[in-house]
Amino acid sequence: MKMSKVFTIIFCTVSLVVNLTTFAAGIHQDLTAKAGKLKPYQQRVFQDEVFYFVLPDRFHNGNVSNDLGAAENDSKRALSHGGFDKNHKGMYHGGDLAGLTEKLPYLDNMGISAIWLTPVLRNQAMQSGTSGYHGYWILDFTEIDPHLGSNADLKHFIDQAHQRNIKVFFDIITNHTADVIKYKECHGDDGLGWLPEQKGEEEGEDCPFKSVAELANGNVYTPIIPKGNETLKTPLWLNDTEVYHNQGDSNWVGESSIRGDFAWP
Repeated sequence: MKMSKVFTIIFCTVSLVVNLTTFAAGIHQDLTAKAGKLKPYQQRVFQDEVFYFVLPDRFHNGNVSNDLGAAENDSKRALSHGGFDKNHKGMYHGGDLAGLTEKLPYLDNMGISAIWLTPVLRNQAMQSGTSGYHGYWILDFTEIDPHLGSNADLKHFIDQAHQRNIKVFFDIITNHTADVIKYKECHGDDGLGWLPEQKGEEEGEDCPFKSVAELANGNVYTPIIPKGNETLKTPLWLNDTEVYHNQGDSNWVGESSIRGDFAWP
C-alpha cells in the first residue's frame, strides 16, 4: 500500500511538471506585441497610457556581471560598489536594465503602453546596514547606477521600448540625495562618529528635528562633510551644505515631514 501511494504521488508530480512546462512554452510562443496597434507613442496623451511601474532591481537579472555595481577598483564610484544579497530584503537582488530589455516582449504582451522606472541614477550602495536598491540615495544625477547597467544600456532599453511603441518614464528624485552631509552635534567634528551612542542613548537615536523657529533663535546644527567626501555628488553644487535645510531628522509630523532628513529603508 505504501509503495503504491508513493508511486501515485511521483506519477502525479511528474505529470504536473510536464504539463506546466508545456503550458509555459505555450505562453512564450503566444506573446503578442500589443502596443504596436496603438497610436504612435509620440501622439498619445498621458491619460491614455497603461503604465507598468517597475523597480528594476526586483524585476529580472539580465547581466550578472553588474550585480555588485561599480568595479572594485573604480575609485570614482567606490561608494556605488557592493550590497548584493538575494537572501536579504534590504539588499540588491540583481535586476537590471538588461533584464528589462530582455523582458520587453513579456511586458508588451501584458497590454501595457508605458513603463515607469523607479529612480535609476547612481546611488550610494550602502547606508546603515542596508542598500540603495530602491534608488533614493543618489550621488550622481548624470549617470545610471552601475548595479543596473550603464547610460548606454538605458539608451538601448529606451530604443527597444520605442520600437515597440512603448513609452518610458523616469522617476526623478530632486528633493533629497545620499546621506553624505553630517552634523557635528550628532556625528562629531569629523562627521564619522555617532554621538548619541557614545552618550549611552538607545541605538538608532536620531538627530532631533529643529524647526525654523528654533533656527531663528540660534538653535542650529553645524553641517559637515567628512574628509574625502567633499565632491562625491554630481553636479558639484549638490556638495554645498548651504543648499540643504540642515534641520535634523524627520519625525514625519508637521514641518519635519517637509524639511527633515530621512533614510529610505
